[in-house]
Amino acid sequence: MDNLIETLRRAHLFTQLSQEQIERVARKARHVTVAEGKTLFSQGDPAERFFLVVSGQLKLFRLSPEGNEKVIEIITPGHTFAEALMFLNAPRYPVCASALAASELIAIDARDFAAMLRES
Repeated sequence: MDNLIETLRRAHLFTQLSQEQIERVARKARHVTVAEGKTLFSQGDPAERFFLVVSGQLKLFRLSPEGNEKVIEIITPGHTFAEALMFLNAPRYPVCASALAASELIAIDARDFAAMLRES
């Protein structure tokens, strides 16, 4: 768990958290691996987690009704994504996410993180 806490601490979103808060985030977090070309989530899926990229690279994209792909952003190690959705009621991912390279992520429980922020 110490490695997980250190990894979280290096990400900008978590730098101001207390030791107790970062430990809470770490307890609810989980490691996720995504193989190159595989999808992490699809547009419209329930957004229960947001993510910190530890290694690899992901693309966020939207699909048009015709099936055309429009890349919105490329996410690299050290960056988080989908965190803004935690403040919505019944959030859903507005984009798809897939791995451009084999990737390791930390998935953060969005509901618990938002609750922790409200409590503080």
